[in-house]
Amino acid sequence: MKIGILGGLTPQATIEYYKLIISKYQMVIDSATFPEMVIESVDVSKVHHLTMGKKFQQLIQYLSESMNNLMKAGSDVILIASNTPHLFYEDITRNVGVPVISILDATYNEVIKSKKNRIGLLGTIPTMQSDLYKKPFKNTEIQIFGPEITQQDFLQEKIFKQFSRGIFIEEDIMAVGNMIHQLKSQYNINGLILGCTELPIFLKQEDWDDITLFNTTAIHVDSLIRFLKML
Repeated sequence: MKIGILGGLTPQATIEYYKLIISKYQMVIDSATFPEMVIESVDVSKVHHLTMGKKFQQLIQYLSESMNNLMKAGSDVILIASNTPHLFYEDITRNVGVPVISILDATYNEVIKSKKNRIGLLGTIPTMQSDLYKKPFKNTEIQIFGPEITQQDFLQEKIFKQFSRGIFIEEDIMAVGNMIHQLKSQYNINGLILGCTELPIFLKQEDWDDITLFNTTAIHVDSLIRFLKML
């Protein structure tokens, strides 16, 4: 069973996926072996440019070609190691002949199980401003809240200019923490979706006693491991 990862979105997050898949595979499935993986690492700057320029057809074509490369490499199951591309999940998985585990579905299930109903959301601007994480909860009692626009702009810039390059400055980490405190103060959130796969690198549950953090990277990998365990 070969695991395919559509990565590079960003490189730092892809590294976290790779390490976490190995760790959880050995913890849950077989401690004596290592899972076979193939990574198709795309250019995150190109994806960012196409997304923010709303050149969605070009973006879909680019990511679809990468998915096809994973198929050619023998992938039996695929993960898209990022939240934002799931805006185009149906388009880029339409012609994929193997299961593609959705980070969105996996996170939705975890939020439902948690019984938390006032959920903050941090991520890229497309993730925060679209209905990516709002639509699934539309017919539930769960509400999704994002930070104010200036904070969204700040987070977008830090994700692509620093976090994606492995640059984590204490001042920026504190600023993100302040966003969370403001979401708590303004909306009384009791949960927070880390809707960018760089955020769990420095936002840890042990630092937030009164808010449940939904680490989308870990949730996504857990969903993969459950899938593999059933085979």
